[in-house]
Amino acid sequence: VSQTDSAVVHARAQRHLEQRNCELETLYRVDQIRDQGYEFGEMLSAVLSELCAAIDAEMGFIMLFDDEANQLEMRAPTADDILASAGHYALIDQAANRALYSGELYAADGLSDWLHSIMCVPLILREHVIGVFGAVNRRGPGGFSADERRLLRAITSQVDTAIFESLDKQR
Repeated sequence: VSQTDSAVVHARAQRHLEQRNCELETLYRVDQIRDQGYEFGEMLSAVLSELCAAIDAEMGFIMLFDDEANQLEMRAPTADDILASAGHYALIDQAANRALYSGELYAADGLSDWLHSIMCVPLILREHVIGVFGAVNRRGPGGFSADERRLLRAITSQVDTAIFESLDKQR
């Protein structure tokens, strides 16, 4: 029994280390993307591709806040076909607005037959609302795990400054 307990503890520790290693590698790749000097849209697409690969999501998206219209607008989805349905877009928009107005990560499962899981994190820098960063439909059973939510928050903290600076340059 003692050896079995020890093996279980060791396996959990190994899994935890593997998850942290994946997290660090993803953050490193996102940091490299930020530093490449990509055009704004290319940078957003590259970061979203990293996010989707790291958490195995069907779609990643960034919605930016339009100060004049006082609403979020989709700027960089990784799967345009998913957004072809107005109902799908409305569900994503609702989740993004919940994250934005709560100021915290929002995650939900089983919102519709199509929308199995979603998680969104607001992009806020120096008390200025930039937008929302999120992922839709984790492949496989269940919704997004706590580790995947932590990874989304970490990636968001890496790219919020780059997005803010790019938007400042555009203005």
